[in-house]
Amino acid sequence: MIAKEALQKAMVHCGMKDLRPIQQKCIPLLKQGKSLYVQAHTGAGKTAAYLLPALDCIKENRETQVLVLAPTRELAVQVEQTAQRLSLYTRIHTACLIGGMPIEQQENLLKQGAELVIGTPGRLLDLIHQNRLNLKRVTLTIIDEADMMAGTGQSEQTKQILEQVKGQRAVFSATLHEDVKSFLPEPYEEVILDEAKLSQNIKAYDILTQNKKETLLELLHEDGIQQAIVFVNHRSDANTICDVLSHHEILAAPFSAYFDEAKRLHTLHQFEQGEIRVLCATDAAARGLDLTSISRVIHYDLPVDMDTFLHRSGRSGHQEQAGMTIALLDPDDQDSDMGKQIMDIAEPYQIRNQAGDLSRPIAKAAAENVDATEILLSLGKKDGIRIKDVIGALCARMPFEKIGRLQLQDRYCAVIIFLPREKVLPLLEGLTIKKKKVKVQLRQKSVLA
Repeated sequence: MIAKEALQKAMVHCGMKDLRPIQQKCIPLLKQGKSLYVQAHTGAGKTAAYLLPALDCIKENRETQVLVLAPTRELAVQVEQTAQRLSLYTRIHTACLIGGMPIEQQENLLKQGAELVIGTPGRLLDLIHQNRLNLKRVTLTIIDEADMMAGTGQSEQTKQILEQVKGQRAVFSATLHEDVKSFLPEPYEEVILDEAKLSQNIKAYDILTQNKKETLLELLHEDGIQQAIVFVNHRSDANTICDVLSHHEILAAPFSAYFDEAKRLHTLHQFEQGEIRVLCATDAAARGLDLTSISRVIHYDLPVDMDTFLHRSGRSGHQEQAGMTIALLDPDDQDSDMGKQIMDIAEPYQIRNQAGDLSRPIAKAAAENVDATEILLSLGKKDGIRIKDVIGALCARMPFEKIGRLQLQDRYCAVIIFLPREKVLPLLEGLTIKKKKVKVQLRQKSVLA
């Protein structure tokens, strides 16, 4: 189904032993050039369902051929990270174009050529209007979590962008939403994995309580929790609950629109690395984030509707893992329409032993058999360095085929080297580029992590 050997190798590296149902349905259709409307529950594997066929068809010529639109900056970043992992053994370049981040770095990526562009509608439109982003060669446009854009200002921005591109389109959504079909050309095919419902991997429970804070602490001291998300309805409550958990030595962090983009991305990175065990989040974390190792979702506050309950709950149970969603219901909640709906589908939960410990980081399993290393070189464009200078210096130390994707920024250069990390630093000791000494270090936030 996937032709490129480099992609097949990366899939093994990413732990993708078998394609999931949504991927089995979408990949052949997208490779046949068909436009699609796709609905599948949160955590079904939609990102890989469109990235794999897109990467399989891309030509490595530094011309933008695939465009992915995402409603949130965090989702755009996660899509880019997945794309970089899947394209690890290729020389396909990606550019993530979002607001709240330095536009100069994004312009540098576009100047060097990016076959795959991922971004939010606002920043994409800015770069189009500045003639920085050329979409004339785009043959496939993906709109991810399209139902989040419908009925908002992003819908009109998306339609303006779609006027700039031709060819195949695919709309992906976690819920059935008729409005998003306006993004599609005729004809298109529908792929409906299921109606809006809880994934079969996730079990729903409720706890009737008179004191939510005490119950939450008891729940988070249970044994067996890897990581958890506690959902609240207001950003101030995310900070308050986080303070309570931190006071009880639980590694927690708040996540909401109160924080700027850099802070939110840093928090997500810490969570993904296991340095944070519990996210105290508003519904800013309810959609589009592919966070693994979440063993339970806790609804401290009731969601506004059943769709939000499903999206929140879908943060657990990713990649066919077992998940758990637990709603805390005080007497007022139990009498509400939302509370009654949840109690209809949930089972009563009995809190077990109190032997858990969320005061220490969790060790995430390292990727196995990774014969690639991402490094940072301490020179960039403003030091008078060009891409061919970097490649020339590296080729003096290793064969050209060992040099992978390369991104040159103003003050640094990021390079993938197809060698194990224990071999790379000794090999590049004393490296110079254009007679300038270069500091070589492993990239901490590597796409290989």
